[in-house]
Amino acid sequence: MTVFIALPVRWLFDRQESLVEAVLRAALNTVWIGHSIYLGQRVVGEARQDPEGHALRRAVRTGTVPEDAAARAALPRYVAGQRRATWAALLAILGICLGLVLLALLAADNEGFAVIFGVVAAASVAVAARTLTRIRRLASLLAAPNPPETPGSRG
Repeated sequence: MTVFIALPVRWLFDRQESLVEAVLRAALNTVWIGHSIYLGQRVVGEARQDPEGHALRRAVRTGTVPEDAAARAALPRYVAGQRRATWAALLAILGICLGLVLLALLAADNEGFAVIFGVVAAASVAVAARTLTRIRRLASLLAAPNPPETPGSRG
């Protein structure tokens, strides 16, 4: 909404800043809105939003194989999908951040925006690396002939 509605309306009716700076500000708002949505989901709780996928997301987050047989059977496909989605999101975010950094430096001559979007890119790389590490660990557990028992599981 920030980029597709607020940006055109703001630029059409309030031309105190250039289009380049308006685009950079809209992108910055998008960054903050994305964090707000993420934190809102954490507060509401993942289990209430999608009870069927909660066990799979928890398995990726903790790196443990779920005890539920149905979740365990669905896990390999879910892990493969999460790996592809993480790489796709990382490449998209890095491409967008690189474009915004170049726009900030070359067109707007504004180092502040360049630093902010560089930090967003670095944070995205860190989160993706953590997620891919967890996915790799979980995939190795699934590939083992007899997956080790998780603490507290009955076997």
